[in-house]
Amino acid sequence: MRKVFLAFALSLLFGCDGGQDGASDSPMPKTVEFIVQTDDVAVNKLLPAIKNMLPGLNRYADQFQNTHVEQNYWLTIMFHIPENAKIPAEYLSQGNNCFIEINKEGTAIKVPKRACKSVALDRVVQDLDSDYWFYLNADNLTYTPYDFTKLNDKERVDIGVAYLKKVWDSMQMIKQKTDWQPDDFANYGRLFRQLEDEESICNERRYVPGLWFLQDGGCECSELVVRTD
Repeated sequence: MRKVFLAFALSLLFGCDGGQDGASDSPMPKTVEFIVQTDDVAVNKLLPAIKNMLPGLNRYADQFQNTHVEQNYWLTIMFHIPENAKIPAEYLSQGNNCFIEINKEGTAIKVPKRACKSVALDRVVQDLDSDYWFYLNADNLTYTPYDFTKLNDKERVDIGVAYLKKVWDSMQMIKQKTDWQPDDFANYGRLFRQLEDEESICNERRYVPGLWFLQDGGCECSELVVRTD
């Protein structure tokens, strides 16, 4: 009885192996990735973060035509969606020229056309206007360090003031917003994560604007008081 059971078990084992061998010989689905052929340093640097933000770019990459970069008012990635593109009809994207615009700081992108936003986000988008900025994930961004040892006091203060202005402007934008959309909560969360990363502790590897200043070659926290009178 034990021999019969062992023979049965071995037959199952070898049978499973044979099935796995057969499956491994079958072709794997081709992975398509959104690629932009360009020498533009900013685009090449930000493209992984952009694709992370816009999952539809990789999903429908093989449906796009004439993907290229143009420097208009904004640095822009452009592509065409042909009429016969295999993209969900409810996106209403066939026949569109799409634009992904990058802000001056390289921290946010916008996709002006609603149909192109639907494709890029891979979901129907109705309530986000043409000027809606998507803030990139801070973990996908890198910052150029300041060498504070080469900056005078005024230059150090200017960096701090610029950072505080950015924080102030962001707070005012949030305060004045009245038409909240579901995307806003995660989006502004990414914005404030960017601001948090900028105002990092001195010894971290990110650069240190904000309230942190190098003095006498060392790292020291200094209070910055902005007078309004």
